Amino acid sequence: MIVKEKDVRYFVEVIKQSLEVQELIRHIAAGGDVPSIPRTSDGESETERLHAQISGLKTQLEQADEQLKNFQKFYRQAKPQLDRYAGLQDELAGKKSELEQKESEIVQLNDSIRTLEAEKAQLSSDLNDAKKEANSLKSRFELPAKYFELYRKLSGTLRAGLENVICDKNEITFIVSCSNENNLSSIWEYAKDISNDPENEEFKILVQIFDYFFDRFNESLPEPKYTRDDVEIGDYLDEDKYDRCCGSATSGDITEIILRGYQSRNTGRTIHKSIVKA
Repeated sequence: MIVKEKDVRYFVEVIKQSLEVQELIRHIAAGGDVPSIPRTSDGESETERLHAQISGLKTQLEQADEQLKNFQKFYRQAKPQLDRYAGLQDELAGKKSELEQKESEIVQLNDSIRTLEAEKAQLSSDLNDAKKEANSLKSRFELPAKYFELYRKLSGTLRAGLENVICDKNEITFIVSCSNENNLSSIWEYAKDISNDPENEEFKILVQIFDYFFDRFNESLPEPKYTRDDVEIGDYLDEDKYDRCCGSATSGDITEIILRGYQSRNTGRTIHKSIVKA
C-alpha cells in the first residue's frame, strides 16, 4: 500500500484534533499494552469509523476542489468583463469630474452673465441719461444756433456796424453777447437806424435777433429786468409814448408797429419808445 503525502498530512491533523488518539500514542510510547479496538454496537471498529469519516471528507474535499475549479474557470471567463467594468468605472469617474468642472464653469458663466446684464443695465441707464443731456443741450443750443445762422445771413456791412456789440466767431460767443445789457440797447438803436425801410429783409432779421437777445437777457437774471411795450394796432398815436416812423401821419390811430420798444419792469421807465406808423 502506497501512503500519499496528503494522507499523512490528513492523519497528522486528525491526531492534533483528537485528544483520545494523542493519549493512546503516549500510552503505547510508554510501553503500555495496545488496547483492544473498541467496537460500536453494530460491530464496527473505531478504525473503520475513522476511515469512513476520512472517505467522506475526501469526497467533500474533491467536491470543494471541483467547485473551486469552476469558480476559477468562471473568474477567467468573467475577468475581461470585470476589467471592462473597472475601466468603465474609471471612465465614469473621469466623466463625473468633467461634469463637475462644466457645472462649475456654468456657475461662473451665469455669474458673468449676471454681471454683464447689470453692466448693460447701467450702461443703458447712462446712455438714457446721456441722451437726455444731449437733448437738453440740443434744445439749449438749437435756438441760439438758429439765430446765429440768421445773423450770419446779414450783410458784411451791417455786421461790421455791430462788430463791437455782437461777436459772431461761433455760437458760444454769440450767446455771450446776449448777456450784456448795453449790447441790448445798442442792437435796438441800430435796428432803429435802418427802420426807414421796414420791408427791408435785413431790418426784419435784425428785429428777430433783438427779440431773441431781449428774451435771453431777461432769462439770464433771477427776475426779468425789462418788459416790452404793450402798444397795439388801433391805439391812438401819442407822441409822448411813441415815435413816428418815416412816412407816418402826425396823428390818428396806429396802423403798424415798426419796432416795439421796452421799459423797466420795476420802475416803468421807458428805455426805448416803440416806433409806429399812423
